[in-house]
Amino acid sequence: MAEDAALINISNILHFLDNDTEGVIKIIDLSIREIPVMQTNLNLAFEEKNLDSIHFYAHKLKATVNLLSILSIKEDILYLESGKTILKSKIKSAKALANINFVLGEAVEELLLLKVQLIADNQKY
Repeated sequence: MAEDAALINISNILHFLDNDTEGVIKIIDLSIREIPVMQTNLNLAFEEKNLDSIHFYAHKLKATVNLLSILSIKEDILYLESGKTILKSKIKSAKALANINFVLGEAVEELLLLKVQLIADNQKY
């Protein structure tokens, strides 16, 4: 199931919710809805060079990245969250943001598939 997912791992969520599939689906739905919003806001803050907003949205995304165990962008999120380094290396910051955007897009697709799989598996019982 989710443990085989390339980008995300919901085993901690399943454990925390005592395998409550409905609860997991609610968290997945919230993530599917909120990730694109946070992503858009982070991109706008980056375009506007608003360090406070970059820090704020990177920090919000960090919680989601940790919850879903999206390890491949954890360092990029921390880099943007630090804020100060963005002024030092615009190219590195742009690469970090591009990687975050790509991985989060893939993660949302994976969450959609995972939701369908959880619903199908839940209907078998």
